[in-house]
Amino acid sequence: MTVRDLIETAFRLHAEAEEQANRGPSDDEARWQRYRATGEAVPFDKVRAHLQKLAEEAGAMAKRR
Repeated sequence: MTVRDLIETAFRLHAEAEEQANRGPSDDEARWQRYRATGEAVPFDKVRAHLQKLAEEAGAMAKRR
């Protein structure tokens, strides 16, 4: 990864975080209302498994570099 790539990645991540912060409350409210109306949610075990898979993929990518 070049310095330029690092800087571009940092700017992109910062911009995405700012966009999320700016739209967060309305999205959160919509999700909450959808949950209240349907009662549907993602089970914790499924979320944990998905996050574990992402962490393993990131670790594998880091080792290849």
